[in-house]
Amino acid sequence: NPVYYINDRKVMNFYEVEMLPIIDIQSMRLLLSPGVEYDSDGAPVIVIKTKRKVDGITIQASPTLYYGRKWFHNENLNVDLHTKNIDIFGMYRYNDSYSHSESESLTEVKSDTLWRQAQTSIDDVRSRAHTFQMGVNYNRSKYSLGIKYDGTYNNINQIKDEQTDLQNTYQEGTLMFVKTDKFIGANSANHHANIYFWLALSKYWKLKMNGDYIHKQYLGNNAIKNDISKARDSLAYDIKSVWNVFAFQLSLNYNNKKYGNFAIGANSSTVNGFSETEYSNGIYQNGKTKLDEKRYSLFMSYYYNWKQWTMRTGLRYDWHSTESKNVYTGSSLEEHYPDWQPSIALSYNSASLNQFVSYSMSVTRPQYSDLNANLYYVNPFVYAKGNIDLKPAKEHALSYVLYWKYLYANIGYAYIKNMLILQSDVASEKSYATVNYTENIGQTHVLTATLNFKYPIKFWEPSVNLFVHKTFYEYSHFGGLMRSKTPVFILNWNNIFKLSPTFRLSLDFQQGFRGDMYNMTSYPQSVINVQLQKTFLKDQLQLVLGGTDLFRGDKLQG
Repeated sequence: NPVYYINDRKVMNFYEVEMLPIIDIQSMRLLLSPGVEYDSDGAPVIVIKTKRKVDGITIQASPTLYYGRKWFHNENLNVDLHTKNIDIFGMYRYNDSYSHSESESLTEVKSDTLWRQAQTSIDDVRSRAHTFQMGVNYNRSKYSLGIKYDGTYNNINQIKDEQTDLQNTYQEGTLMFVKTDKFIGANSANHHANIYFWLALSKYWKLKMNGDYIHKQYLGNNAIKNDISKARDSLAYDIKSVWNVFAFQLSLNYNNKKYGNFAIGANSSTVNGFSETEYSNGIYQNGKTKLDEKRYSLFMSYYYNWKQWTMRTGLRYDWHSTESKNVYTGSSLEEHYPDWQPSIALSYNSASLNQFVSYSMSVTRPQYSDLNANLYYVNPFVYAKGNIDLKPAKEHALSYVLYWKYLYANIGYAYIKNMLILQSDVASEKSYATVNYTENIGQTHVLTATLNFKYPIKFWEPSVNLFVHKTFYEYSHFGGLMRSKTPVFILNWNNIFKLSPTFRLSLDFQQGFRGDMYNMTSYPQSVINVQLQKTFLKDQLQLVLGGTDLFRGDKLQG
């Protein structure tokens, strides 16, 4: 997913982008290979600059109503008061959503025999979220100072009904039939405070500073009831995590049309928190892992534009330290990771032809939710656990992009060391059950290619897209050597029919072919999506009717 920057500030809550009125946007750039001054861990960056606001008060309200088995809705309210030098703003969003899903799966576990788990699952999820933002900016011609606060409260209730039929190759019929009723109640709260300041030192030099504090808290309650071959048992456990982040960035920027743009700076961040699992009946061991992380970075970048050519280059040095501790056993682990991250990109742009070539080195760090030694009960056949030994993944990426009239092409290559991948093992106490976790695998090579052709014909806008993905890796698992075999091919044919200025029809077709993407195998699938869109009241009211995967052709096997 791309990382957004608005007026040189990294966006921490995507609602800020959703609620930004289009008329307030001055410019927007997509950086496929962002410079080292952007904190994106190699992901694309979208840079947005907003217009200088006129004096007055602006109020924007946008309620939305959806229907999908049940009604759900969201309401948005934006208020902005702008005077000559002061801008006071606030936003509130309430979202009430519901989702229903049904699935069927067949899982095979190869251990002492070949176990087969045929499962049907029904999920109903209700989510209520409150999101708010408030802040003030003080702007002068040579400096600007601002403070902003974002907050989110989210409540999720999930009811899950599963039925599992267990068989093996040596015995006929059902060996075990399990009906599982699961209720998950989760509450989360996120708080983010940001202070930012820039100062024009001269015509070409500018000083920028950003400071952030983030507090995240999650509390989940899990209640599970199993009917196992006419016998009943129950289980309950709580999951709690709390994280605090402090971050600061300082940069010095030089901007001159003749000599280009130069930036040098430093940033630092500290993270501390814990993840805890507590079982009520004592069958499984409780777990609590504390984590402390420190990260210090130095970076410099240079950007130069000459006629139709553009060059961007940069270098970042990261020193990253983590210390994790298992509270119950007392064991601890400390790791240090120094990394050099160079990047360079060259582009050529003309009226009909655009070309872009880039190289970058990036680091992807494990999720905090994975860096623990806790065990999570999912159902009698599936467990999940953390991995306190996870290391950051390092990626070297090469990319070439071509735009020519109606044609788009992209070819990429990546070498990944210590790639993070989701794995499964046989549970030690149950040969028919699996334990899911994240681990590192040594070396991976990835080739990707995308070809798109889009040519409008009067009221019809067809687009054909072909995507190819091929991985090369080897690692030991289940006592054997795992390697990818067949590349993944995905063909998309998207169509937009503009039936009138206010009415349009979208018809999309996707054909997937059998292939291996990392340790997952995708089977041939055909997916058809359709959408009707009608606008009223000079585009102030929009009605959308859509259907996704009409013939349930989406399939995936791992």
